[in-house]
Amino acid sequence: MVVVDRERCIGCKICEQLCPANVFRVIDGKVDISESNLENCVNCRNCEISCPTGCISASKEVAANQA
Repeated sequence: MVVVDRERCIGCKICEQLCPANVFRVIDGKVDISESNLENCVNCRNCEISCPTGCISASKEVAANQA
């Protein structure tokens, strides 16, 4: 499960570049989650670890709608 605090996002595109599942895209200077690719998330946490503002939270928990 990936959660993004868009208010803290600075649009650096690091998450977009590092995500092997292409879960992220930066639109209008803010990160957005591609819902169609979210199911491909491999829980590597590259996004969370690399985000300079800490606006991304990634966990291995499965969202209720994915259980």
